[in-house]
Parts: sequence; C-alpha cells; structure tokens
Amino acid sequence: MEDHVLSPPFTNPNKYTDEICTGGDCDAIKCKWVCRQKPVEMNARPVCEPPNAKIVCDPAPVPKCSIKTSKPSCKVECVKKDNGCFDCQTVCNPIKAKLVCDNPKPSCRVVAPPPKCKRDYELPKEATRPQCKLVCPATDGSAYSYSAANFDVDN
Repeated sequence: MEDHVLSPPFTNPNKYTDEICTGGDCDAIKCKWVCRQKPVEMNARPVCEPPNAKIVCDPAPVPKCSIKTSKPSCKVECVKKDNGCFDCQTVCNPIKAKLVCDNPKPSCRVVAPPPKCKRDYELPKEATRPQCKLVCPATDGSAYSYSAANFDVDN
C-alpha cells in the first residue's frame, strides 16, 4: 500500500487511476493538516489601573510667635506754672510693633495602595510559522499516513 499526499488538483486515492477527482467521489476523501511548531513565547506586558494616590498630612504644628518693637523714643517736657512750679511729663513717640512667627513646615506624604494590574499578551513580531503538510488516508481508507508529512523539507 502506498501513502498519498495530495496537492491540487486533488486526485482520488481510493481509485487506482490517475483521473482527477470530481463529483461524489471527492466527498469520500478525508484529509487533514498535520502541523509541527516550536512553542512560541508570548510577549507579556502589564496593564494597570490608574493609581489611586492620596496626600496625608500630620496635624499642622502651632507656629511660635513673638512681638518685636522699636526702642522707645521719649523725652521729658516741663511746663512752668504760674506758681513757679514746673509740671513735667514724659512724652514718648509712638512705637512700631510687629508680630513675628516662625514658619513651621507641614509634614505630608503621598500614600498609594499597590497597583491593580493584569497581564496583556501579544504574539512576538518575529513568530515562526508552523510547518504543515496535508495528510490523506492510505488507499484502503483505514488509517492516516503521517509518514507522508515529511517535515525535513523547507516550505
């Protein structure tokens, strides 16, 4: 018995003639593709949800303040009274005053939960194509002949 690998135009392996398969005889031919391929490693990349970060600050420290003033500028003024006595007073110029506070720095940080990610897979750009051959049953119709699928031949 001889194995058959069909190529167009298909011939009927169930007949012992070389006639072209037409009509109802072709329906009896049950061939299948046999392929051999090396495993392909998929390219994986993470796809993550946008981060959900929050800013957390410690309670603001109370600033320390003090009052700063200019030096007093005063003089004594006396007025002579009719009785010969003097009426004296201390007269001061208005002072300049301001409130001075330290500038405490707030203590804040960004807090983010771990990212929620999934993997997305895609075929590599240089994936090798599988080697395939069409294999048909032997002429007795009982079994497929894989010996006809010779993968040593480059396509």
